[in-house]
Amino acid sequence: MQIGLVLLLLLLSRVIKSVLRQQVFGIVLGFGLYATIELSLVSVLQRVGPSYISPISLVKSLAYSGVILLWIIYVRKGVLVSKPAEFSPQASNWNLAMEGGPVPAIDYPFLSLVEATVERVLSRSSWQERQSKDPEEHKQAS
Repeated sequence: MQIGLVLLLLLLSRVIKSVLRQQVFGIVLGFGLYATIELSLVSVLQRVGPSYISPISLVKSLAYSGVILLWIIYVRKGVLVSKPAEFSPQASNWNLAMEGGPVPAIDYPFLSLVEATVERVLSRSSWQERQSKDPEEHKQAS
């Protein structure tokens, strides 16, 4: 899982360029590298047996030391200070709208447009003509 997280961060680092400079990325990178090395060492140990335990232990210790060194480098870089946000004059209007302040009402005549369209369609249809020509058939059908 940690390996997948590191690969995902490496793929997304092209899109988000400032990720590589953040301390969180350094911590995740260290854990991911250590997990990758430990996973490969466990698989090698399973394959060759316990006769190579001391070189495998040495590689694991070196990997841990390397990860600690990586973390120290990222911690010494410091935290990036982000640029403070600038005030927008529209923000006060948005705050008024959220508080339920006076918001100008906009009258959309949607319903009247729909009614007019329905009336226009009904006035063009021929079913009213047939119904009005033969009212006795209509009464007999009902």
